[in-house]
Amino acid sequence: MVALSASGSACRSAKSPAGVGAVGMGVGLVFSGRRPDGREIALSNRSKWTIQAAGASATLRWQVGEPVQVGGSGQGAWPVAITSLVSGATALARPAGRF
Repeated sequence: MVALSASGSACRSAKSPAGVGAVGMGVGLVFSGRRPDGREIALSNRSKWTIQAAGASATLRWQVGEPVQVGGSGQGAWPVAITSLVSGATALARPAGRF
């Protein structure tokens, strides 16, 4: 998987970024859908996420219903790491609201 493999250890941090807890962090979430370019995704808790350009290729491979884990990335502009529990591919993200 090409998506953000260089930041793997930082992406699996348990640290919760400020303001993200309100939309649900952790496991027990599934991928619900995406925009055609992969730059915005939705999760089962009705949260939306803007995806860093380098991670969009990973989200294009995710299937609806696929379990994901959400955690802190340690990256300022992209504070959240969303990882597929099926493929292990990670995309950095920031909150984009709810649907």
